[in-house]
Amino acid sequence: MTAIDICNAALQDIGHDRPITAFDAATDPSAEARRCAVQYPRARRAVFITHPWSCLLVTEATILLPDITLPPGHEAAFADPSDALLVVSVVDSAGAPVPFSRIGGILYAPAAAAQLTYTRDAEDPDQWSPLLLEAIIADLALRLARVMGASPQIIDYASDAARSAISRAKFADARTSTRTTGTPNPYLAARS
Repeated sequence: MTAIDICNAALQDIGHDRPITAFDAATDPSAEARRCAVQYPRARRAVFITHPWSCLLVTEATILLPDITLPPGHEAAFADPSDALLVVSVVDSAGAPVPFSRIGGILYAPAAAAQLTYTRDAEDPDQWSPLLLEAIIADLALRLARVMGASPQIIDYASDAARSAISRAKFADARTSTRTTGTPNPYLAARS
């Protein structure tokens, strides 16, 4: 499924009959295409940050930034990955959670950290789970209904559908998260 397919599914969900063919105004100059070009990335990122989706999680070593002026109470600064939307956890070398602040593309911590886990911004729909895809379509449908002047009934329907789709996707993701038995889960440890 492509981004255009996702937009057309969202348009159909709100009863819109005219499909789009591209985000490029030269190829598809329709108002629907312009609105989808703006709302699609917003919907994708908004759903991505609602939950640490297992298909989007990345765990990697921290990259210490030397010569950074540290805010009070912090002893270390680390690079914030460029594709990180939601930093889920930062842990030390023993796997213990390290509190952190995320300010201006830098992660600050009161102690050294060994690795971080984050939700990445994956633009390729083939990398998403089917229920995550449904949640993005539903959220996009709601956004499009609002900006395209849909009736209050359609907006209410789209709002309920988006809330339900996101809830189903989160529940399924939490139940089917794939972790190797015996490996620490920094997300769960950080929540303790």
